[in-house]
Amino acid sequence: MLFHRKQKKRVVNQTLEQFGLSEKRKDKVLHLSGGLMRRLQIARALMIPKPVILLDEPTLGIDIAMKVEIWDHIKEIVRENPISVVLATNDMAEAERLGDRIGFIKNGTLVAEGTLKEIKKLSEKNFLEIHVKAIPPSLTTILTDYNINIDNDEQLITVAYDESCKIPCIISQISEICEIYEINTRSPRLEDVFIEITKSQPNNHKTS
Repeated sequence: MLFHRKQKKRVVNQTLEQFGLSEKRKDKVLHLSGGLMRRLQIARALMIPKPVILLDEPTLGIDIAMKVEIWDHIKEIVRENPISVVLATNDMAEAERLGDRIGFIKNGTLVAEGTLKEIKKLSEKNFLEIHVKAIPPSLTTILTDYNINIDNDEQLITVAYDESCKIPCIISQISEICEIYEINTRSPRLEDVFIEITKSQPNNHKTS
């Protein structure tokens, strides 16, 4: 795509404004911070719509406010132009927000692919979130039969369960050793499904 000089200037100014780079327009690239450098790279990639755009961890090192703006800008470009964006990311929130179709890769092999709804259906587990006053060290020795995750900062115990698990029994065991003040259940998040699927896949790394 070719632009006339005036049109080119307008597109450049508009792109700089969209990515919060207007004030840095006269700065040398080498003097930009890591976050600003990342913004500039994305701006260059998205400035001129192409049939296919490849983005590799586009918002790595960018603050959350600018990250959300970039997400919205990518969605707007895809909505208004006949293009496809292939995005590689370790940020599950980013994949969930932007992906029409999502694929999980382990050791260079595609192990799952589908829409967000289809991907989440691959997990048969739900999650029990139990907030307690304090997490005792003995907790892990009591709940040995369950897949649990402990967040000591948030005083949160997360238990993955399926239809075979007896939730009242889990709650009873925890209440015997610590005080519970809130209990919630939730469906699997994308990162939960990713961990579950990739754990079940064989590790193909060769050792010498």
